[in-house]
Amino acid sequence: MGLLPKLLPAGFLRKMSYPAMRTVLLTLALLTTTAAAAPPARRAELTKGGGRFHLEGAGGLAADFARALPMLRGFAGYEGWALKDINKPRGGRKKAYMISINGLKYEPARERFRFFYSFKRLFKGKYVLNLRVENRLDEKPPRLIAKLETPTRMVKDVRVELIFHFPKEEGNLDVELKAEAASHWIFYHLVPLRLLRANAEDRVLTVFENADRKFAAAGP
Repeated sequence: MGLLPKLLPAGFLRKMSYPAMRTVLLTLALLTTTAAAAPPARRAELTKGGGRFHLEGAGGLAADFARALPMLRGFAGYEGWALKDINKPRGGRKKAYMISINGLKYEPARERFRFFYSFKRLFKGKYVLNLRVENRLDEKPPRLIAKLETPTRMVKDVRVELIFHFPKEEGNLDVELKAEAASHWIFYHLVPLRLLRANAEDRVLTVFENADRKFAAAGP
């Protein structure tokens, strides 16, 4: 019976009739098989060091790369699907995020995104970052890179990289995020990291969920 009986109390199976035992073992086998085939848990973590913030994330999507490619290349459409509920607090939080994300416009002539954001506290106002896009989706592994064109008062440097990996299970796509930024010294030295983590980490998980909905709406 393999390892499945080890999940049950000692002597439990001996007291059961054969039909009941068979049902229990089949159920356990199904549960363990489903768990093994599940995509990797999604995660995001913001840290800081060496004068820079570092954001790393990873997770799986239920779509193969060929199916995902048109969506990934459709930069002009990112704002429409990726930013859904982007300012909605997650995990039962009631307080709004310190940083609001207000837009993501793609300018094909300049091959760049204009990222609009604002602060609810501290440096209240509206700001924009111009991010140059490097389309490397034809490389192995495929990737997308965005870099800050010109430093601003609030942000001195930004680099965001998305790397796409292909697990053994067909129909799945693993996404890896590597990002770093150098900001105004107040954010690095005076604002507690715990206050900034939700602003960054929650957004990564929200975009993953938005990608799920985008694929589901597109169909097979």
